[in-house]
Amino acid sequence: MIQYQLEKSAKDDLDKLETAIAQTIKDKLKELEAHPEPHQWLKKLKVYKDVYRLHIGRDWVAVGQLEGSMFRVRRVGHRSKIYKLIER
Repeated sequence: MIQYQLEKSAKDDLDKLETAIAQTIKDKLKELEAHPEPHQWLKKLKVYKDVYRLHIGRDWVAVGQLEGSMFRVRRVGHRSKIYKLIER
């Protein structure tokens, strides 16, 4: 089992989104916690050190660090812009 934690930057990102989209993202993160094999959903990004992504629907992505059984969500955004927000 994996748990997730939203960092302040991810909470700020969610606050800027439409309510329905933000709720979809939160629901997917809750599904991640309940999924029997959550590591299948998290993919390590090759370009960024120790950064994982979770695709949410077709257009949204949550990125963060995986520390043991904790997924620390750093940023949430549209797939066309999210990777520009991540520090290398």
